[in-house]
Amino acid sequence: MAMDIVSVSIDGTQVPKLYHFSELNATTTGRNRTAALPRAIVRINGEDAATVIERRNAVWSIYQDADSQWNSVMRSYAFPAASTFVAASLDYQGANLTLTYDNGETRTEPNFAIIRDGANFTGVVTGEDYYNRFCNPDTAPLAQAASATPSIIAPTPTPTVTIAAAPTIEGYPYPVVRDSGSNTTSGYFLNGTGYEDVAVLAVTSFSPGGDMGFVEYMTDFQRVIEEFLALSKANGKTKLVIDLAANGGGYIVAGYELFNQIFPGIPLFRADNLRETESLRHMAEVSGEFLNQILNFDGTGTEDGDADETTVARNRAFGALQQSPIIGNIVPGGVYAPDGTNLTSVEAILDPVIIKGDRFTAYAYTPLNETSDAFNISGTGHRANLPPAVFAPEDVVLLTDGTCGSTCTLFAYLMIQQLDVKATVVGGRPKAGKMQSVAGVEGAQVFFLPSLQSAATAVLTLSPELNQTDSELALLDEGYALRRAANPASPGGVNGKNAFMKGDAETPLQFLYQAANCRFFYTKEMLFGPGEVWKRAVDATWTDPAAFCVEGSRVSTNMSAEEADGKFFLNSKIRADSAGVAVAGSGGAVRAVLVGFLVVAVMVFV
Repeated sequence: MAMDIVSVSIDGTQVPKLYHFSELNATTTGRNRTAALPRAIVRINGEDAATVIERRNAVWSIYQDADSQWNSVMRSYAFPAASTFVAASLDYQGANLTLTYDNGETRTEPNFAIIRDGANFTGVVTGEDYYNRFCNPDTAPLAQAASATPSIIAPTPTPTVTIAAAPTIEGYPYPVVRDSGSNTTSGYFLNGTGYEDVAVLAVTSFSPGGDMGFVEYMTDFQRVIEEFLALSKANGKTKLVIDLAANGGGYIVAGYELFNQIFPGIPLFRADNLRETESLRHMAEVSGEFLNQILNFDGTGTEDGDADETTVARNRAFGALQQSPIIGNIVPGGVYAPDGTNLTSVEAILDPVIIKGDRFTAYAYTPLNETSDAFNISGTGHRANLPPAVFAPEDVVLLTDGTCGSTCTLFAYLMIQQLDVKATVVGGRPKAGKMQSVAGVEGAQVFFLPSLQSAATAVLTLSPELNQTDSELALLDEGYALRRAANPASPGGVNGKNAFMKGDAETPLQFLYQAANCRFFYTKEMLFGPGEVWKRAVDATWTDPAAFCVEGSRVSTNMSAEEADGKFFLNSKIRADSAGVAVAGSGGAVRAVLVGFLVVAVMVFV
């Protein structure tokens, strides 16, 4: 009954009400999207309906912002399978669900629980019984069935089978260009008076759906953007809408690739760091000590019987650290200070930045500009000489629904903070006023829990003297959180790298509020496809913002900075010059590892 609740405004600026999508659809036939709206939901179990949904979102949503939480549970063209936490969740909400409508009608249905296969409650009487049956990783039957000795060798990729892409991406109109099967990237030209000069690039993710490989996806993504820009220029398009609705992130390289093609030749400012925990410091120091062996490891000598037990274990550790998405951030060779200074030792990278009493690694970035036979990001190698930009920054708008996160965040902030590109946001809670355009996870890289365990296991193998009871490395190696995961095959992770804006070296992006320049609400017709959303974004950005933006939502200036905060550069040159000798030949090797293994910054759902 509550699975299809949607939030709809009568005209895009008036505060929306809650409806059943099925009832909206029932009053909509063919192209008649303007029929009268059906009854609105006003109360849930006797309380204000919007208040109940907001409260449930605050408990269960993965998003940090109340408006992005709201959009993530409301069905739209970008979130066709979304539903509220009133409809389903992991906690008890009472015996019944009652909806009250603005016409005085009520509907009541009983709530029920679904018990997953294998969950046997026989003999479970107390909380301790429940823990031992379902939560204790040493006794729970599901955990025992799924558990295995942790491996520190990455699995061999399964060959993928390429399936021809359909002409359109589900829910979207016919494109002028689209990807070859990842179903995430497509380009369009708008029709209608006043929209003839507008091109739209829809990017719902910076990584592919399914099991498409990194190089295959990036090569195709690069092609789609290149063809789209060429077609836009050939057809006289002068304005660009970049639709990032529902984009939770993906490959970091893809975000840079898109920026580099849209605005070629623009220097990218990047400054990231990691919290300098005891375990991270040990990982860096041990990896630095064995850096040559890690970089030169060729994958041999890892099978039982290849050598003595100790040698095999060490070889496996070298392989794990070579492929770790963590280690490339904390060893020299591909890590640079924001001013471009090469940080040539572990000591330089770990030289602490102190923010509000906490220790972090040095401000740094990994440029990901190493050329490769497999793939070159635009602006490097054989793609160093790019054609001029098709669109000026003032003729580009980012369209988001607030759920933009991770790599989407990095791309959006490059556009907003470095080039003052405008952002328009759609949807949000039924309240007037401003809304953030970027409100997903705003970190710079995800570290999956198995990767953390694998790195800890490898470091302890190489330096067993660090295996102290209750140390951070020992706890990570134990893998307790992994063994307690509801799905051990996909236990989740943490976005563990801070990203900073150019003008503020003390506040990670995760803790900044960046309001969009304009906001509008979903109308009924917008739920059935993105065309009307794109046109409204054009009108709200260029045609008449005063008429098409929600009251109180307009922001004339972005939180951007022409000059970088000087704290980013304090002592970076001194650190690099005095920290020690670089590992010979390590730069290209480390960056190759980065390109292959460190580029994932995907929003993690756990």
